[in-house]
Formats: sequence, structure tokens, C-alpha cells
Amino acid sequence: MRAVFIVVVTAILGVIGMSTAFAGDTAGAVAKADELWKKRDSAANNKAALDALEAAYKEDENNFDLVWRLSRTHFWIADQTKDRKKKAENGRKGFEYGEKAAGMKPDRVEGWYWGVVSLGMYSEGIGILASIKEGNKKKFDKFLDKSIAIDKAYEGAGPLRTKGRSLARLPWPMRDRDKAVETLKESLKVAPDRLRSKFYIADVLHDDGKDEEAKKVIEEVLAADPKPGDYPDNIAAQAWAKELKKKMEE
Repeated sequence: MRAVFIVVVTAILGVIGMSTAFAGDTAGAVAKADELWKKRDSAANNKAALDALEAAYKEDENNFDLVWRLSRTHFWIADQTKDRKKKAENGRKGFEYGEKAAGMKPDRVEGWYWGVVSLGMYSEGIGILASIKEGNKKKFDKFLDKSIAIDKAYEGAGPLRTKGRSLARLPWPMRDRDKAVETLKESLKVAPDRLRSKFYIADVLHDDGKDEEAKKVIEEVLAADPKPGDYPDNIAAQAWAKELKKKMEE
């Protein structure tokens, strides 16, 4: 009888130990991903973050904190590549994780926001018209509207910035460049240190044939100190601004 009791207790403690180990792995992966997010201007850091999150996810796939961070990481990888196939692939994965996170905690902004920006990356990868034909605009609008309603200031006014960007990138007659600029300027009022928002304004102005105005905004982006706010995102915006400036000067 005593032997049976010891076996049962050992088994229970083993299960508890396994659960604790998984929880520790999850917490460690989350902490590592957040630390590497601050240094995501390195491709190696992005891979390390993704590897850590995916390893923890295999053992703890219903952990909200893991799921939305997987969405965030896939978005960033998609956002930083010029390879359209890779952009679509990571964008799709990012949306899937975002959709799962939104379903798990619909009152939290993370799943909705990282889901919608990932869907944007997927759409850029396969082509916006192709994505609309797949029926993704309704999903995009739903996730974006939820993000704005829950917390429009999240991630440096990310939901507002995404709204402005989408208004500029949609095909006619859905496109509205004036409203896009207005919305992007609104996002800058919330988060003035986000150079991505300014770059998007320059991009819209250029597409609208207003190159002189666009050049002024580009110079503001390039002259700005990228350190306040989100440094990796700001230096990415400055790199895009340099490319746009070169394109306009050719």
C-alpha cells in the first residue's frame, strides 16, 4: 500500500514539475522575445526570438502571451523583407497567430493589432488586389476597427497609422489619400517620435504627385534622432526614406 502511495505521489509531483517547467519555458521565451524585440534591427535576433517562441509554443500552445508575440515577430520579419514570397508567408503566419490571440482574449488589443498588420504584409506579398479577391478586406477592416476601438494609441498609435496606410494603399475607388494623410497626422499627435508615420505621409504625398511636400517630410525623417521611441522601427523608416529620396531624385 505504501509503495502504491509513493508511486501516485511521485506521478503527481512529476506532472506538477512538468507544468512548472513548461511555465518556466514560456516565461523565459516571452522575456527573451521582449528583450530581442528591442534589438530587432538584427536578423539574427529576429530568428532567435522566433525560435524561442516556437519552441515554447509546442508545449504551451494556448498561452496568449506566446501567441500574440509570435504574431508580432512574424509581422516584423515580413515587414523587413523585400522577398514577396517570404513577406506573404510570414504575413500569413502572423495573421493566423493574431487571429488566434484575438479569439482567446477579444478584449485585448494585441491579437487584433498584430493580426491586422500581418494581414497587411500578406496582402503586400501576394498583391493587394489578389488579397481583396480572397476576401481579406473584410477581415482586415474588422481587425483594424477592433484595434482602434480597444486602444488606438497602442504600439505608438499603430492602429491609426495602419488605418492611414491602408487608405493610401487601397486601389481606387476605395483609396483616399487626403484622409490617409489626415489619419497619419493624427497618429503623430499621439506618438510624435514614430518616424514610420512620417515616412508613410511622405510616401502618400509622392504617390499623389506632391513631391516637393514629400521631400520636406523625407528630410524631417532623415534629420530626426531615431533613439527616442522605438529605435529599430525608426531606423527602418529612415532606410525607407533614403530609398524614396533616391527614387525621387532619379
